[in-house]
Amino acid sequence: MLEELKTSKEYRNAFLEEAIRSRITAQITALRKERGWDLKAFAGQINKKTSWAYRLEDPNSAAPTVPSLLEVAEAFDVGLDVRFCPFSELLEDVT
Repeated sequence: MLEELKTSKEYRNAFLEEAIRSRITAQITALRKERGWDLKAFAGQINKKTSWAYRLEDPNSAAPTVPSLLEVAEAFDVGLDVRFCPFSELLEDVT
């Protein structure tokens, strides 16, 4: 797997997309549960339908947009960090 990550740009991009989606959905779920919110309460906090909030926690759904993530951050009263960095740094962070 590591060799594939080193040599294949397509593989790196697919790996990164999956890792980022999984991390975002896991963080949203963890923050929601920390606050004791069910999906309906969370949806109310972000003024969206429950089905929309559910999709935010599904890594197989379409990726949320930055404006959507900013709404989520505001609801949780946390910051959002979006940055570009070398792939090697992201790989180290993910693994």
